[in-house]
Amino acid sequence: MMNNEKMYTNVMEKLEFEPSLDESNITISIKGNNDIVVLDGTVSSFTDKLAAEKAIKSLANVRTVVNEIEVDYLFNIAKLMLK
Repeated sequence: MMNNEKMYTNVMEKLEFEPSLDESNITISIKGNNDIVVLDGTVSSFTDKLAAEKAIKSLANVRTVVNEIEVDYLFNIAKLMLK
């Protein structure tokens, strides 16, 4: 079984290196016996929400992903205006 810190690191690295995903507003927590990952935060599309969940489900030792990420379509517009 993997410890909490190692699982957290694996999940964050997986999100960071997922090319189709902006993970900057996604937070995670590890629950259960370090095998339940809870995703939270905000993304700009439903596609990003599903991409985050799919990426984490592909990790070894992840039993369940609880996806509480919210989709905020205006979030994407605000990001573009800040550039």
